[in-house]
Amino acid sequence: MSNRPTVRIHAELAEVSMSQKLDRCYRLWLAAKATDTEGRGLVWLSDVHENCVKWDVRGLKSRASLSRIADQGDGFYWSAHILDGSKRLALHSPTRVARMLDIDRVHKPIEVELPQSLREFRALCTYARFGGERPSNPISQAKIAEKVGKNDRTIRNYQNEIPGLEVHRNAAVTGQSWHPGMQLKPGHYPDYVGNDIIILRGLPSSYVLNARVCAKSGTKKINRTLQSFSNDTSVGNARRLFYREGDRGAHRRIQSRTEGDSFFVQTRGKTRGGAKLWQLWQFVNGQLHTDTCGAYGPAPGCAWPTGSDNDKVH
Repeated sequence: MSNRPTVRIHAELAEVSMSQKLDRCYRLWLAAKATDTEGRGLVWLSDVHENCVKWDVRGLKSRASLSRIADQGDGFYWSAHILDGSKRLALHSPTRVARMLDIDRVHKPIEVELPQSLREFRALCTYARFGGERPSNPISQAKIAEKVGKNDRTIRNYQNEIPGLEVHRNAAVTGQSWHPGMQLKPGHYPDYVGNDIIILRGLPSSYVLNARVCAKSGTKKINRTLQSFSNDTSVGNARRLFYREGDRGAHRRIQSRTEGDSFFVQTRGKTRGGAKLWQLWQFVNGQLHTDTCGAYGPAPGCAWPTGSDNDKVH
């Protein structure tokens, strides 16, 4: 049984740390916070080293490596001081770390065991935002790679480093039946929906990481503090591309859409191949239009795509 401690990872801190090549420092910060069991915010680097050896945390068991990492992270994750020939770290709070990394908002952290290897830690940081029980909205690997400053191939390899990561395929229904000999557009493919073979448009995958999301983590307090230092006064995101089934805020957000806007709504269906189905909706001449059945709906804000409409494709 592992004796490594449980740590809290904020996805935003993890992603920016990786993109700025400070992930080793973020990892040391987590190990130092786990060492500071009394919550004083002050730890001796020698105590952190002793614990990392005991916990078998690779890459943090060398005194020379720890010293170099401590110097690199000074000012971002802690303030380092030399006292009586020994280095002591005054650990920064998550709020201050976020400010130093120019992050203006964080989500609730996940609670996981401190990874043993740096590669496992990087993989966990890459997919930390998908912790919880519900699959995420579709997101491309290119977007994930952009957030952490890695390439697509590295991101794909990271998926194999996390046993608790589930990948769910997605597809948009076009409403067109497939026949042998048909030429398909790039990114489209045929699959069974019920007993019919339908042409589908491939969408990015969704992810869910088997990690507990901390309910009481002080996230609201952190964000209020970060907002007070931020010049960004925007509220919400009216241009979301994907709306999951049962999203209570979807109807309100959709009212701000304008002519030509398009978005996807999740349905209850799946293909025989296991992909979850979505419908593409567009505003045309002030009305909702879906290419699933070629029908128009009322003007924005007057109605919302209903479950009965979505069920027509099953």
